[in-house]
Order: sequence, then C-alpha cells, then structure tokens
Amino acid sequence: MRKEAVYTVILNATLFSGMKCFIAQDPRYIRLSVIEDGVTTHYNLRVSNAKIAQDLLEEIKSNIPA
Repeated sequence: MRKEAVYTVILNATLFSGMKCFIAQDPRYIRLSVIEDGVTTHYNLRVSNAKIAQDLLEEIKSNIPA
C-alpha cells in the first residue's frame, strides 16, 4: 500500500519467530520473507543508502519474537 502525497510504502506484515531478514548483495536492499494467507512471499526493500538499510534491519530484527 502507498500513502497518498508522501509516497511512503507501508508493508503490513506479521513478524514471526524464525523470520529471515538480511542485507542483500546491494547494501541498499533488505531481503525478507513473510507469510501471507499461508504462502511465503519474498520482498526486497530498497532504501536510499546502506546506513538506513542497516538501521531498518536492526529495527526489524529487534521486533521479531523469540
């Protein structure tokens, strides 16, 4: 979903124990797999630079249930 006027992408996905999330080959991309309707879906999220990608990855990982 995209918010109007600010061009922000919202990914509404449940974080689950064992979820894989990592920096892709290009350090501006985060790869993650989510389960939607019982099916695994893979996402590549691109941000403007590697520092933002690393910060986002750490935030996502800190909220994944143990």
